[in-house]
Amino acid sequence: MEEKQKYYRLLLFIFIFFVTEQNAYFYFE
Repeated sequence: MEEKQKYYRLLLFIFIFFVTEQNAYFYFE
């Protein structure tokens, strides 16, 4: 169970990072 929570937390972090990257492109455009 703890392993799953760690995995989901990592996935959420990657998702937020990806979204921020996409937003950065819009700001620089």
